Amino acid sequence: PPRATGVAKLRCLAQVPEAVGPYSLLSPIASGGFGQVFLGRQAGVLGRLVALKGLGAEKQDELEAVAMLIDEARIASRVRHPNVVPIVDVVEEGSRIWLVMEHVHGETLARLLARTSDRALPVPPRIARAISCGVLRGLHAAHEATDTTGKPLGIVHRDVSPHNVIVSAHGVARVLDFGIAKAAGRLSITR
Repeated sequence: PPRATGVAKLRCLAQVPEAVGPYSLLSPIASGGFGQVFLGRQAGVLGRLVALKGLGAEKQDELEAVAMLIDEARIASRVRHPNVVPIVDVVEEGSRIWLVMEHVHGETLARLLARTSDRALPVPPRIARAISCGVLRGLHAAHEATDTTGKPLGIVHRDVSPHNVIVSAHGVARVLDFGIAKAAGRLSITR
């Protein structure tokens, strides 16, 4: 409809469903050239919040993009650490694949840095150290991850940036988005 706003407008433009498997899509969180991320709620008594990542409408039919999304699910699901945002489910809905991640109540490091920059405030050294150490712990866990037989996966994130680090409301830095990570057994080859 011409007067649609927010999620309704985005759904019209990007062919985004109201629900993906047992998850309702509530609102957009982020979007980029590769895909979209939505806040969602799992059906059921607890109705926990999740983040759902799917390919954008223009990418969902590209085999390479689909293979990269599947690779991200395979790679990130092997990394279990408090400083990494875990993939908790993968849902195939129609012709689209969605990664379901734990929702982290917080802000990306990029947004936090923009706020300190806008106010001309330096990041206190102890906070910068805590965030840096959390990111390094998460990356180390990725480097140490193994497959189901115990063989090292050799994961290298390759896209560590303030946009791919979220700092929870409790102050814990967590790495996310293993979309272009290098690892043994990838289905796709990234440029």
